[in-house]
Amino acid sequence: MKGSIDPPPSSSRAGRTRNARILTCTCLLLLVAPGVCWLGRAPGLASALDGVALPLLLLCALFAFAGKRLWLALLLLLPFVVLAPAECAYILAYGHPTDADILATIVESNPREIREFPLLSLPAVTCVLIAFGIAVVAVRQARHSSLAWSGGSHRHATMGVLLLPLAVIVHGFGSTPGDLGQRLGAGFGAFGDYAADIEKGYPFGVLLRAANAYGNTRALHIEVERLRDFRFGVAAKRAAQREIYVMIIGESSRRDHWQLFGYARPTNPELGTTPNLVPLADVIAPWSSSRLAIPVLLTRKPGSDAHADFAEPSIVRVFAEAGFHTAWLSNQVAVSRYDSPVSVYAYEADEVRFFNVASWGDPGGYDEVLLPALRRVLHDTQGNAFLALHTMGSHSRYTYRYPPAFGLFQPAAALPSSSDAEILNAYDNSILYTDHFIASVIGELRSSGAVAALFYASDHGEDLPNEACRQFGHGHPDRPNFAVPALYWYSDAYAQAYPQRVQQLRAHAAARLSTENTFESLADLAGLDFPGHDRSRSIVDAAFMPRQRLVNAMGSVDFDRASFGHDCQTVIPAP
Repeated sequence: MKGSIDPPPSSSRAGRTRNARILTCTCLLLLVAPGVCWLGRAPGLASALDGVALPLLLLCALFAFAGKRLWLALLLLLPFVVLAPAECAYILAYGHPTDADILATIVESNPREIREFPLLSLPAVTCVLIAFGIAVVAVRQARHSSLAWSGGSHRHATMGVLLLPLAVIVHGFGSTPGDLGQRLGAGFGAFGDYAADIEKGYPFGVLLRAANAYGNTRALHIEVERLRDFRFGVAAKRAAQREIYVMIIGESSRRDHWQLFGYARPTNPELGTTPNLVPLADVIAPWSSSRLAIPVLLTRKPGSDAHADFAEPSIVRVFAEAGFHTAWLSNQVAVSRYDSPVSVYAYEADEVRFFNVASWGDPGGYDEVLLPALRRVLHDTQGNAFLALHTMGSHSRYTYRYPPAFGLFQPAAALPSSSDAEILNAYDNSILYTDHFIASVIGELRSSGAVAALFYASDHGEDLPNEACRQFGHGHPDRPNFAVPALYWYSDAYAQAYPQRVQQLRAHAAARLSTENTFESLADLAGLDFPGHDRSRSIVDAAFMPRQRLVNAMGSVDFDRASFGHDCQTVIPAP
């Protein structure tokens, strides 16, 4: 063009190279940003350094091998540059990086609900889009400018990368006593420790997390397929009007902290004034951990069975065979050592939604996150429906389980270093919030106008520290771990349609019960029948008979003949 002055070729090339270097450095900053965020939030400096030092070392190795083709390294790293802001958002929210369980839960979540995850907040998504633009332009500029790493520094870095594995092997070899075979095994085995550290970091740890998530998810769905063809032989339910049944699975709630069962504090102000509520005065859970306790709630699995899996599906399948639309709404994760045995039964439902993208030890979402999904199911389905709601309840840390508005008892804290009074207050606040959540679900059922009933029980109880007992949490062979709160509620329409069931329910409300009674009782609550249905285990039936109640404390123990220690109320078998 006339009058224009084109820059010299060397000047134009230098400008492109400078821009490529700036964009490449920006990408590197984005890649180390999650590690820096973790450095600021992690409880231990050493573990946080694993998230910064090792990723930097591995990034250096990748760029060293790329050498004169740095654009290729940037292209390989492009997805991780793009996702770095989302990883930072997660770390800032929960105090640690994503893990295999969280990635699996995101994949297993319903696409309709995934937009509600904090990980996909508007600021995080905006930063992801900006990072995408930066990464694409960086790759393009690096390729067109032939950006390269060469010279002495590149040779030294390459040599260091090649010698590093040898140094790891030599260190493991030299620090292990024994014969040559043992020492060589320790040398090569040292890589396993580094793999665990790499998994915590970003970006390369995401590959290991994704691989573990895939393996865990695959194992879960193999179990789901194992039960897919099982049939109870339930006859289809033909109701005169719409029927809705809800099962709420509580978490870590102990009965003696519920006002409904005689606790002095006002932890049940809403349920305490709810009509048609039937508290069950004496229910025990056979196990003190979720992995083994929840299958007993859901299936006909005996409480003495120490295996997490079972040969039959759950009560969800019973309702599905009867023609009910079934839904599983969970505020816990989908896949983990503790959650997968429960999720096997979740996938029997027509709809499965997981809402919590934080592990059980993190803040996550409050249980009310399930209410909008409950409303949608009730609104979108016209026929009979059965819903299972899996809550976080009172799982430690207790202060994570309720909004500030429910912090009635103060001061409240839930660290192991907190005072006994602070821990007690936080725990009771979580019970207060559970009271509100259950009352809210009842309100939704009441407003539906359907023939409706609800059952709630906690999977197991909890130990709280006091002067006599320093135990904290669950999984212990103590009485508070086994004595759980449980209750039924029914609508006025249900009472009019099935007065005899209501009569039997109230007649057996004070009986000695176990969560082993749940399966048969829920079937009878809806009037469902099938071959092998044992009415003597149902508190909704006149044929109900109390049975021996075994808990897994110091071996399998008859709870009603046991004695209890003076410190933590340890369950002691009768002589």
